Amino acid sequence: MTAKAKGKAKAKAKPNTKPAADAEALAAKKAMHRRKVAVGLAMAAFAGGAVVADWYIGLDICFHVIVIAITIKGLLEFYDMCASSRTGPFRGFGIGLAVALVLLHWVATPGTLAWFGDHLSGKLGQLEALLVGDELVLLGLVVAILGSMWLQATKRDNDRTFEAISTTLFGIFYIWFLASFLIKLRHLGSDGVLGSDLWNRSGTGYLASCIAVSKVTDAGGYLVGRKIGRHKMIPRISPNKSYEGLVAGLAMSVGMAFLLWHLRVLWIGPAWAVALFGFLVGGMGTMGDLAESLLKRGSGRKDSADLVPGFGGALDVVDSLLLSAPVAYLLLLVLLRAGAGWTVS
Repeated sequence: MTAKAKGKAKAKAKPNTKPAADAEALAAKKAMHRRKVAVGLAMAAFAGGAVVADWYIGLDICFHVIVIAITIKGLLEFYDMCASSRTGPFRGFGIGLAVALVLLHWVATPGTLAWFGDHLSGKLGQLEALLVGDELVLLGLVVAILGSMWLQATKRDNDRTFEAISTTLFGIFYIWFLASFLIKLRHLGSDGVLGSDLWNRSGTGYLASCIAVSKVTDAGGYLVGRKIGRHKMIPRISPNKSYEGLVAGLAMSVGMAFLLWHLRVLWIGPAWAVALFGFLVGGMGTMGDLAESLLKRGSGRKDSADLVPGFGGALDVVDSLLLSAPVAYLLLLVLLRAGAGWTVS
């Protein structure tokens, strides 16, 4: 038998395992997608339950606990990424101050001290006129800057001074400051735009709309981009992001905005304002995802952590909201002050 004939006989005798491997990989992908959907629904139910509980309590306790948990875990993941790139932020100081800023923001929210005054001590309610506003938060930011510089001056040498201070402060601003707009959305009705007694309903709708529009953009971009994505956006940062997926995601975000508008969850109008909300909030959600991918690539990581099955870390879950929430809040503020809104009743 010639060598060529022996090779053919050997190839025929060897079993073809490629179809079985492909089927196994496909089954694993389907299982992962089902797990992501189940985990996503569970997280949505948990967050929704917290908001409902706050609704009946009359005070934003549960929602702030969630924001604090996200702040702590998000900063831990961010500072871990900084350590991977050989920078040394002040972890304890940054996390502790960020939590303090969330609490200060909560105390400064109109109605918080009044609630405690009604339920615990009337004297607390009298402090509201002195503490309401952004003055406490601004003071916290001053402490953040001076504190990080003081820690560097007293506890370390002069090496990596700029890296230690800048990464500590950037973590606070990237996670706490951007996430604080979720709280502002929740209390949008308490800033005088819609009236302080209506924030519980209107703010819940605005918060839910921001989250839903951001997440449906991400889901639409992923599903469509995986199927027909040919033109990559920034493959160096996010290999799976494509312009086809971006267009599909934006179309779905506008559609979601109109659905929420029709269900009277998103309290704005006319139709052009709804389309603008969906387009801008959805687009900034995609930019938020890319921004976090940039940080992960810089630290050599695929995910910020391994916390949520199918998603990654806390930052991987909320990355899109970190940029979409500020845009949603500022856009709604402009639209409502311009009179492009519905009457909440």
